[in-house]
Amino acid sequence: MNLISLQPKTPSASSRNLAKIAMLAGMAVLVSACDVKTVRKEEASPPAGVDVAVPNPGFEEGGPGKMPAGYAGSGRVILDNPHSGKQCLQQTYVPGHNWNKIQSPFIPSGENRAYELGVWCRNTVAAGEVALGVRAIQFKDGKPVTVKYNWKPVVNNVNTWQKYTLKFTTPPKNEALSIYLSVSEGVPSGEVFWDDLSLTEVPVKDELLSVKPLRSAVFFKTGEGLVSRVYDPAARKFVEIPAKDAFAEVVDKAKGLALEVGLSEKYNEKNRVYREKAPVGGGRIPLRIEALPAGHYVWSAKLMDGGKIVASQEKEIIINGNRPPVPVLEPVKNVEIDADKNLRVNGKPFLMSFYFHYPLELGALQELRGAFGATTAQVSGGGSIEALCANVETAWQAGIYSWAVLFHPAMYDHQTQKWNDAALLETVNRLKNHPGLIGWDLIDEPDATTKDEAMTAELARVTEIIRKLDPNHPIWVNLCQSGKFHDYARYSDLASYDTYPFPDMSLSVIENNNRKILEAGGNTKPLLSILQAWAQAGNRGPTYAEMRAETYLCVTQGMKAFAFYTWGDPEPQFCLERSPEHQSYVQNLMTEMNVLKDFLSAPTPPQPELKELSGKGIKYLYKPVNGRNTLVVVNTTNAAQSYTLPLPNPAGEKTAEVLFEDGRTIGVKNGVMEDVAAPLEVHVYRY
Repeated sequence: MNLISLQPKTPSASSRNLAKIAMLAGMAVLVSACDVKTVRKEEASPPAGVDVAVPNPGFEEGGPGKMPAGYAGSGRVILDNPHSGKQCLQQTYVPGHNWNKIQSPFIPSGENRAYELGVWCRNTVAAGEVALGVRAIQFKDGKPVTVKYNWKPVVNNVNTWQKYTLKFTTPPKNEALSIYLSVSEGVPSGEVFWDDLSLTEVPVKDELLSVKPLRSAVFFKTGEGLVSRVYDPAARKFVEIPAKDAFAEVVDKAKGLALEVGLSEKYNEKNRVYREKAPVGGGRIPLRIEALPAGHYVWSAKLMDGGKIVASQEKEIIINGNRPPVPVLEPVKNVEIDADKNLRVNGKPFLMSFYFHYPLELGALQELRGAFGATTAQVSGGGSIEALCANVETAWQAGIYSWAVLFHPAMYDHQTQKWNDAALLETVNRLKNHPGLIGWDLIDEPDATTKDEAMTAELARVTEIIRKLDPNHPIWVNLCQSGKFHDYARYSDLASYDTYPFPDMSLSVIENNNRKILEAGGNTKPLLSILQAWAQAGNRGPTYAEMRAETYLCVTQGMKAFAFYTWGDPEPQFCLERSPEHQSYVQNLMTEMNVLKDFLSAPTPPQPELKELSGKGIKYLYKPVNGRNTLVVVNTTNAAQSYTLPLPNPAGEKTAEVLFEDGRTIGVKNGVMEDVAAPLEVHVYRY
């Protein structure tokens, strides 16, 4: 597949992950305080299944008020309320500082080894992220070089000792590990305490059971029955999958065990559709969903030893009603941003659905519009203004608006980081009245430069030129470094940035960056937090629960435009093009956003203070819409959270409907309801 000719979003730290940038920036400070001797390869790790010695694990060595012996960073040993022994560690930090880390000495380790890292923590942090981490290291010329980080966020504002465990496998070329205790720059206040570190090497087990990615997990009702439409990377085209042909491919490596498969309703686990034995050894197993009504289901595969489950895997299957109508877009006359940060086309609220790195071909764009409801595309021209203009016309013929790219070689020099004024003027004048133009994609991640003064001066010059020539279309500049948002946000009409938390970081990173980019834009610009549909080589893609929680978290912070990175990127990186299962999950997310269109564009009132949700990692957004109330609740943590909640403006309602949960309702008594949010679960209440 030919990808559009853009400066690529490379998988380097500078563009992939803001928190990792901060880690690298602070590395020299911590390493200089640690023992940096080379760990010899003959220093073998302990055999599998035994504890690994962690230096000063209970922080008992070192006097009160000082850093524990052997550790680097900022903290102090205290005698107050340890988990065990006489002392524990209180971490000190600077709010807004991007390197609040405590680092252990190096621990010898080989490659491809499995570990469980544990720690006890209590904290009074209400916002931001506190996390346990591990850094995998190899040595070059006697100096430590990072191979990979893994992180395990703790639950905020839990001031009793809780144990957190991080399971990880060391990457190739790994020689040593270092344990990290982290407080993110987004933590404004609160205390964090740690105690009793442990590290255990566990056997590297062969996966006895796996379910390969599904050909699709989301189906829609059509005149021909239940059908899914996704891009099949093997066939290199979009395909329709009738529900009767849907299957799961199960790999069963166990001997002498029974394989059992089943299907249950997600929101009523007791209502089992079927459970039956499957062929030993796995293979293609039909899902048997063609006769099911709309709803959410969980398909499971289990390896059974008698009555004991030895291994299991699950897949969520979603059956929707009719597919949302294909968007019909009218010719653009003007694009504006209203007081509630809606993007409006010709005076009407506009629901933006966007996929990076999609091929600029008429048929492909038509498929994207039909199957995914795409309304906009990033349109480039490589080294030619003629090609850019032709591609904008192609997108319009496909029924999709264009963000015309202004940073390709026809008008922008990536070496000097300057625009060619003559080419820029020609491009803007030729396209500013095109019926398919929604705005100008000026540049991607200019804040990744080391020459900020020159870059911001050039952006100031160029944005002034464009706005004088064309006041009817917004300018889009996407950023990547939160520490520079205030320097660069003024050059974009959208509060846009990207960072990717999964699987190594929690959603608090996204929450904090959303807040920072909005503040940098004076809280007047539409939020566009690029949603994760990407993972670097060696990492997994986000799960559906993670994608959905990220999307709705951004909704609670005001996002009404939805852009996914990325449709296509080179192997071995994860992307949508090569995962029909994830494609179908994105389809379902955009189906839900279409249902919520009126909610998204409705005026946002001052938010009620729901004290019952504070300290639980739960984010929310309330709006009255069309005579009814809607409350979105998102659990951003990895723990279930229960709450007894006085509903905003209940008006005597006896029940609240929970949208997208198969008709589930919650009883409301005296304006109060009770519910539970599973880890990363979203509830949309309407009453």
